[in-house]
Amino acid sequence: MPTENDVLDVQAALDRHAMDQAAAEAVSRRRLPSEGPLGDFLSGAGSYILNRTPGIAPHLAGGPLPPDTVAATVGGMAPGVGLSLALPGAGGVGIAAQGGLAAFLEYLRPASTPASVVKEGAFGAAATGAGDLFGRAVGGMAARVRARMGQGGEQIVKSQSQRLQTVADTLGGLGRFNQQQQAVITRGWVRAIGESADDLGPEVRLAAAKRIGAAMDAALPKRPVDVTAAYEVLADIPGAVFPGKNRLLAQVARAETSPIAYQTAMREVRDGIRGLMKEAPGWGDEAVHGMNLLADAGEAAGAADTRVVREQYKNLMTMESIGAVRRTGQVPALSAEERVFNRYGPGVSRRAGQGLLPETADAIAVTQAASSELAKKFRSSGTAERGAQAEVAQDAVGLLTGQTNPSAFIRSAGTLFGVGPLAGLASQGAPAPVAGRVGAAAARDRQ
Repeated sequence: MPTENDVLDVQAALDRHAMDQAAAEAVSRRRLPSEGPLGDFLSGAGSYILNRTPGIAPHLAGGPLPPDTVAATVGGMAPGVGLSLALPGAGGVGIAAQGGLAAFLEYLRPASTPASVVKEGAFGAAATGAGDLFGRAVGGMAARVRARMGQGGEQIVKSQSQRLQTVADTLGGLGRFNQQQQAVITRGWVRAIGESADDLGPEVRLAAAKRIGAAMDAALPKRPVDVTAAYEVLADIPGAVFPGKNRLLAQVARAETSPIAYQTAMREVRDGIRGLMKEAPGWGDEAVHGMNLLADAGEAAGAADTRVVREQYKNLMTMESIGAVRRTGQVPALSAEERVFNRYGPGVSRRAGQGLLPETADAIAVTQAASSELAKKFRSSGTAERGAQAEVAQDAVGLLTGQTNPSAFIRSAGTLFGVGPLAGLASQGAPAPVAGRVGAAAARDRQ
């Protein structure tokens, strides 16, 4: 059986419905009749402007309203959207400008309140940032797709925002991407030694050394070999860093008239280079020069052309002189760039690989592009310091919350909720002011 309270609740609901219906009918009576799309559009735009014009807006209360049509609705949006499109829409300046515009337009509305002004300003700023972020992310995705289709240095995706990159690194958004970039560098040098693999592990390097050695051993001269130039270069290498040097020089001297001695001398030079590259890389470069002079002399005496495998061997020795390559099979960009500079000379970047095998030129270009990108993190922009501060802050949070590994927790959470990967994509896309403006306009109150 309904109680008296139930009856009162029903009556109150009916009263509210009647009031709402009366208010809707009152608004409907104030609507102007439609005058076609253009007239309705202008009516909506004019109403928006007049309702935000000081000195006029208060006198419009209870006055006529634009027609209830799509054209009038679009017209009511047009002034605010137009102002948004005229202001910056990317970065801190864009966020501040669009947020300020949204707050100001709401402030001009007669029925606004301090809370509504703050709300509109916050929504405008947030929507601008979100629009710019998603626009950058689309650009970053496009950059990654282009990189997969590129060659050489074009395969390395460059960051457009160090700040967003720091956020992405902190939230674990670039982990897999960094692995893919590392794979591009490593595979480039695998191709540069004439092999096909995903790393430069011992098996790959051994296979390359055997194949290259066999090709060199098969190149026997048919006439006497002028070994003078090669002998002089090898003789200048100190015996203290070149075990077996005297035996090798004797073998080089015999190579002048003996094809078999030439073959043996080439093999012993290669063996000596491997040791020198680990203990005295500078003298190792001299030994490579001596080997090339001996090979050139042999080819002048009728031996097969070994330029391709000699360059592959030089690349192999360059990579094996890097400790990280020997230990992990992966090529670190910064160390590799330094070795390339020493082995091929400071002009290699300016020559863009001229005179080198295409595979070598591509590997060098990838390495230089990657090392240049990595170097940005250590410049005076404070990125490295901010990263360290973020790590400390994360550990402090862990102490307060009891997380045993807060840094890993935050990175995992960032990856799980997609914030880290989104920031990673956005860091590689150019600023998207149009997307930021559209986001701000979409979030605006259109009353």
